[in-house]
Amino acid sequence: MKELLAAMLLLAPAAPKAPTAPCPVTFTDVAPSVGLRFLHVRGATPAHQLPETMGSGIAWLDYDNDGWMDLYVVQSGVFAPGRDPGHRTGDTKAQDRLFHNNGNGTFTDVTEKAKLRDDGYGMGAVAADYDNDGFVDIFVTNFGRNILYRNNGDGTFSDVTAKAGVAGSGWSTSAAFADFDGDGFLDLFVVRYLDYSVEKNYFCGDRASGRRDYCHPTLYPAISNLLFHNNGNGTFTDISEKSGISAARGKGLGVVVVDVDNDGKPDIYVANDTTMNFLFHNLGGNRFESNAVFPLIFNTFGHPFGNLMCFIPERQIFNREIKVFMSDSNRVDDPFPSSARNQVEAPCPIKIGTAIRDGVVYVPKARSIRPAVR
Repeated sequence: MKELLAAMLLLAPAAPKAPTAPCPVTFTDVAPSVGLRFLHVRGATPAHQLPETMGSGIAWLDYDNDGWMDLYVVQSGVFAPGRDPGHRTGDTKAQDRLFHNNGNGTFTDVTEKAKLRDDGYGMGAVAADYDNDGFVDIFVTNFGRNILYRNNGDGTFSDVTAKAGVAGSGWSTSAAFADFDGDGFLDLFVVRYLDYSVEKNYFCGDRASGRRDYCHPTLYPAISNLLFHNNGNGTFTDISEKSGISAARGKGLGVVVVDVDNDGKPDIYVANDTTMNFLFHNLGGNRFESNAVFPLIFNTFGHPFGNLMCFIPERQIFNREIKVFMSDSNRVDDPFPSSARNQVEAPCPIKIGTAIRDGVVYVPKARSIRPAVR
């Protein structure tokens, strides 16, 4: 396997901008007025469990095939001391919500009616018709047991996680459905973040006073992702090791599936936190070749602190210029830079991928320049 070269972003000081006309397109937050009433609860505790630093995700789907997109919103809930992730608590603050699109600009909360009962510590969600019955199903990633909801076609869902064999383990963040082997059934790729558990919550903070703080993710080991093959009968088989996926360990937060070399087989790109990103090249036959790609976002000290996740248009991947907007806290000891501090616009006119040979993307090396903070 040829080595995949990767490039760091060229971060140059931004030039002063000329005055521009007002943007012709504006957006107004209408969520409360149209029935989308939801408040994410992260459940902060004195123990400062690392999952408390995360937000959650959503999934748009037309679950009842009426032609209008409905909305599934993931909740986290109170991270109670001793809470056993993956087991239902009955805590209404931890309940995910499903909003039905009424087709007139409003939404109705149909969570109870749809028989959705996920009160796990939620991270993300993805919707797809995994059993080819014409109705979109939902997969939810949690800290702990993940959940697969089968759409019954009558406005309700059933938790088929155990039967399907996709509960997974650890701290799952994102997921993607795709037919990786071309058999007509959607397989499932699950991204995991860290080798972390409630028992592994190290002490970080001031030992003299006993005041805890959140530990930096670099203190915890990386972990492999999961790949489940769809057997076509409502069940899945974990092929993470057999496929080569488990050979790469990272700290995943996002995933996108795209055929990078136009060979008809979907490949997988995983955005990792503080470690190199992954490009899993699909070799066919449920086998993948793992390539490491340098993190695409660095702070002003040259340390990776995040990742860049893009939606990549098919057949428009290569020789494209991109702009990157990054946040910078200007503090070396701040593990969680806030975008509310200093916004750094890095107009990076870099070209991604100048050539492709043997299914490997070759990217020219680039230099890194400290961006100006303004």
